Amino acid sequence: MVIVQVIYQVKEDFVEAFRAAVIENAHATVKEPGNLRFEVYQDADDPTQFILFEMFESPEARQLHFDTPHLLKFRQVVGEMIVDRRVHTWMAVTPTVFTDKR
Repeated sequence: MVIVQVIYQVKEDFVEAFRAAVIENAHATVKEPGNLRFEVYQDADDPTQFILFEMFESPEARQLHFDTPHLLKFRQVVGEMIVDRRVHTWMAVTPTVFTDKR
């Protein structure tokens, strides 16, 4: 299991365009083999801050994600919109247990 957090700071003038592009990317990413989860959050106090929460079955599944047409398009579209991008990658230490408490 691999969890990735990507934190973006977006230029103020591009918040809505980034939001549209990241939603399009998210819809495509969740259809990838090996993707377990892909969520996008926007900071409640600072609309220029976004975090992507990504979960992949394996490092190999995450690696395949890098070459998908939708990710390549996303990176090209949002390139000029970004002020800062930080990536944190987490590897599972314990077996994954899913519980649905809804």
